[in-house]
This record gives sequence, structure tokens and C-alpha cells, in this order.
Amino acid sequence: MSPWGRCRRCHGRRSHRTAIGTRRDCPRCDGTGIRVRIGRRIADYIRAEYRAGNQ
Repeated sequence: MSPWGRCRRCHGRRSHRTAIGTRRDCPRCDGTGIRVRIGRRIADYIRAEYRAGNQ
């Protein structure tokens, strides 16, 4: 499974409509359309804590 998923706010389209109807880059994913999945975030956190404890 990929560590990346579609952005939940823009659904991978890289932009979203504002209240007045114009399109803007998605602020949540910075216009990339992707996000890091929760499992990858947990794995990165555990890895960082383990490395910090061994120094």
C-alpha cells in the first residue's frame, strides 16, 4: 500500500472552490493533491522517538 493518499479536502484535484466561487490551491495539501496516510505518520513518529532515545 502506498504511504500517500488523496487529500481529503480537495479529493486529489489540487484546488477547491472558495465561498465566492473562485478556485484556489488547496491549503491543506498546498496544491499537490496528496497527503501522508496515518499509518506512515505513526511509523515516522515511532522511528523518530526510537532514534532520539538511542542518542
